[in-house]
Amino acid sequence: MVIKQLDLMHMGERIRRCRELKSMTREQLAECMDVSVKFLADLERGSKGISMQNFCALIQILDTSADYLLSGDLNNHHRLLCEIKFYIE
Repeated sequence: MVIKQLDLMHMGERIRRCRELKSMTREQLAECMDVSVKFLADLERGSKGISMQNFCALIQILDTSADYLLSGDLNNHHRLLCEIKFYIE
């Protein structure tokens, strides 16, 4: 079995992409998560990790899957939602 290494930089990019798809600013997302804007910026740059509690809050707020944020894997439902949002905008 091959275990993928967690890539914080790519995870941060996916967090930013999801935030932007929800039309949220960093300030808005940080407030919803009850974290600082600096922490969220560091998270999006991949220079900080995230606690399980904050990670669970993040996937709920951004309405995304843990699989997608961690590895970039999209399940069919999430992929379809992303494509619809992209074409609507």
